[in-house]
Amino acid sequence: MTSPSHAPDLFLSARRLARPRGLAVVVLAGALVFFLLWRARPPADPEVLWKIAEAEVNEGRAAPARRGLEQILRLRAPTTADWMLQGQIEVAEDNRQAALGSLARIPDQDPLAAQAAYMIGRIERERDRMRFAEEAYDRAVRLMPGLVPAHREKLYILGMQLRRKEVDAQFKRLSRLTQLNHHDLFTWGLTHFTVWGPDSASELERFIAADPADRASRLALATMLIDQPGEEERVEKVLAPLPDSDPDALTLRAELMLNHNQIDEAVAILEKVTAPSRRMASLKGRIELRKGNAEQAIRDFERALTDEPYDRVTIADLAKALVLKGDRAAADRYFARARKLDAVYNLLNRISRPNQENQAPDLKNLGRVCEEAGLLDEAKGWYTLAISRDPLDEDAQRALHRLKEALAKGETGS
Repeated sequence: MTSPSHAPDLFLSARRLARPRGLAVVVLAGALVFFLLWRARPPADPEVLWKIAEAEVNEGRAAPARRGLEQILRLRAPTTADWMLQGQIEVAEDNRQAALGSLARIPDQDPLAAQAAYMIGRIERERDRMRFAEEAYDRAVRLMPGLVPAHREKLYILGMQLRRKEVDAQFKRLSRLTQLNHHDLFTWGLTHFTVWGPDSASELERFIAADPADRASRLALATMLIDQPGEEERVEKVLAPLPDSDPDALTLRAELMLNHNQIDEAVAILEKVTAPSRRMASLKGRIELRKGNAEQAIRDFERALTDEPYDRVTIADLAKALVLKGDRAAADRYFARARKLDAVYNLLNRISRPNQENQAPDLKNLGRVCEEAGLLDEAKGWYTLAISRDPLDEDAQRALHRLKEALAKGETGS
């Protein structure tokens, strides 16, 4: 028989033996409660996850954005918003080819289609594939005509490719959507006069390397090079892939001949052109002027100006042809038009200097010289900019009112 003095020790041992079994019961009960709560929890909200993933990619964190999208796609079938997000993530991952595929899944009838088309245009522009970028921007503005960034992006392409008539029309469209800034108006003005320099030629060469079928960039590059000494072989190489039937390529080849005073060869090439153009009409006028055929030169130059009425070189050539004909009064009218355009060009050059763009008097003067030269839409832009600098300028206010009335009556100017 155990002595009473040992009873506490036995009781203690019993408690020690019972403790692990009780703890196991508690743990199992807790695990069951946790499991039931986990099963009962609401599923993650895909919309919340989408916003988080979008914020991540906007901050340049592609990896967490990718994980978030993968979680979303485990919860539901992909939507067009998911394809848009995936395209953004793939751009951040520097996988632009995959991004194009994701964005192409968004159909035209979807509310995101215009934004997707704009993104495709940006990607293609970054890849120097201007044909495809322009197609995407055209689709974007067809779906959303007021999408200003797409209009601006297309202007870059048109300007680089020296498509002056289209640049002019595009700037007019943009001016009806938003107020043009100093850079916009300055660039618009220069496009009437300037063939861009060597830096632009390098960019065009990149475009052609990325897309050898880019006809517009080939024509622009040949145009930039054609008057530069020693570049004849380079011009021929640039034009070589274009077919013999291409009217603009033929005209440039004829111009190359004319630059070397090979008039008969230039005429022979132009006889193959089946689709007349402004460039062809102007070149034919130059040939006729050299031959002393004033009447035919006048007709050719007038035809060229029908397509681009503010081509300063052709205006001056027409004036020369009228002098040759003996019609000095008509010649003086065209010489005056040329001088008015020269005034625009000279003032643009002057205000291009640093610290000049915010000077209201210069802006107002540009409005005046553009108005006098017939560039009414541009004049309106310059007067509007001048008023934004000096709202109390009554002269600019009156001029702007006058121009608005003239444009409303259909006096389209440029």
